[in-house]
Amino acid sequence: MNSLRDALRDSPPDRGVGEVSAALRHPWCWPTFDESLLDAARRLAADPEPAPPGHVVLLAVAGARTTLYRFRPGRATRFAPSFHGSAIDALRRARQLAATYLPILPVVRRIERDEEWGVEFVAQIGDGYDERLEGGSFALAMLLANASYMLDVVVPSSLAATACVEADGSVGGVDGLPQKIKLVVESGLGIRSLIVASTQKLEAERIRNELGGAIEIIGVSTIAEALSIAFPDLERRIGDHRADPARAQEAANEIFRLTVAGTGRLVSWRGVVASADGIERSLLGRSDQPSLRALWEARVAKAIAERHEGKVALMASLDSEFERYPQAIRTRLWAHVVQSAADCNDEEARAAIAKARPRLPEPPARHADDLRLAGALGRAYAAIGSYRDAFQLLGEACRGWRELQSVHESSYALSELARVAGLIRSVDVEELQRGPWQSVVDDPHTTALSTAFAYAALARAYVQHGHPQGALTLLDKQDRFEWELMPPHLRWARGRWRARALDLAGSSTDAERVRIELALQAGAHVQVHLAALDAAIARGQDVDSALAKLRALANRDVDRVIVRTERSIPDDVARAVADEYRY
Repeated sequence: MNSLRDALRDSPPDRGVGEVSAALRHPWCWPTFDESLLDAARRLAADPEPAPPGHVVLLAVAGARTTLYRFRPGRATRFAPSFHGSAIDALRRARQLAATYLPILPVVRRIERDEEWGVEFVAQIGDGYDERLEGGSFALAMLLANASYMLDVVVPSSLAATACVEADGSVGGVDGLPQKIKLVVESGLGIRSLIVASTQKLEAERIRNELGGAIEIIGVSTIAEALSIAFPDLERRIGDHRADPARAQEAANEIFRLTVAGTGRLVSWRGVVASADGIERSLLGRSDQPSLRALWEARVAKAIAERHEGKVALMASLDSEFERYPQAIRTRLWAHVVQSAADCNDEEARAAIAKARPRLPEPPARHADDLRLAGALGRAYAAIGSYRDAFQLLGEACRGWRELQSVHESSYALSELARVAGLIRSVDVEELQRGPWQSVVDDPHTTALSTAFAYAALARAYVQHGHPQGALTLLDKQDRFEWELMPPHLRWARGRWRARALDLAGSSTDAERVRIELALQAGAHVQVHLAALDAAIARGQDVDSALAKLRALANRDVDRVIVRTERSIPDDVARAVADEYRY
């Protein structure tokens, strides 16, 4: 069909009245900003309904044909094209990155769902139809749609986006920019702003000017920038929404449930902290019992979220309220207390172990929440260097989950079990891989994130037991996940242990190349300094300089290993730090 602008200028259209009327049912095509076309549009169709949360436009180019689609939650409409190849990858990446970069907690019930996504035809310039949609250029629009759906906040229908997104949060350019801008100018009559990669902003403005369009071109370099444009002042808007005490109490219960129970989903822990802060502002000064309970739940959720962000967030002071909850919730709370103490220092970890260990039944009587506590205690024993106690409890947790036929739930305990196995020379790592490790990674319910942690943990155990090829096989695999989509600290740990494996295999040149790449990606992160220490040890060089740089970081995990080793084996501090750092 011709452009929508031309069809309305010829009103009534010479042909394609049905197509024009159908396009006008969508807000992105409604000529809100052009009075000369608005009268013609109203003679053909009623004002369209606003787009609900999760609905955005996709701009697709195929040869001489450019098509505008509505992208939204739910199955695709009949005869609509389906996503293939890189478009499927873009959709998966959009969901993961949207949840990661949101500045506020999503609507919990929505992030917990595996939503289907589909498209419906809106308007087109050119002939023919698309049988399939491919390409990464949909990624930013898909990400905004996922964020909108998770937040239950609309993306303005005056806004469109066409850009790729990368795992590190950056935004990249796309092909077909002239055709896409022409489609927006001539048929996307309700669109006033177009987000593109900052690297394509000048090109996009030149194309717009040549077409005589009035759309604003917005260049962005990061996902965070794009989200701030699509959802301006989001934290204040969500905070206002929760200003009502009843809504704040409901929100507190949601984030308490999300953080205490865990979801297995990638969520923005920063968003949990921001939400908890907003709830606290809403309820401070209130003395009624529901508000006090909601305040306590928000503070628990915030402490758990801050711990996941790598901060010290002790929960021991919150245990006075545990008794008001059912036994299962109490047990989960104690697991979080133990983990928060284990992340803090050895003294707090030992105190938490002493309080929580008596609450753990013997293996035959353990249910799911007891197994979570067993796993937390195992990690706490590992944190203080009691590796055999840790190995025993973590192994019991893994066996317990298998007996409950919930193998995927043991992924956290398994990863720590594999790490500890690397530090106990008498453990058979191959047997560990054939048994509990393989059962976890083969389970269809194990998330991509958990699988990646399991691969990394077993690989380091192989390195520490002198089997570099077993480690490299694991670290080079991406059959269930993409390493590039994993959290930065895990990607950097992978690089560091790949380098150690390559050194062990006699490929020192390749190991150095990996360490250089790691330094370029991670800058001054602790893994870069640990990799330098690894290199010094592998080459028999002086380790004092690398160890001094690690001491200067004041990294609590490094410092705990140093202090503990200096008390027992002062001459082995460098090796202990290289082997025992938890990632």
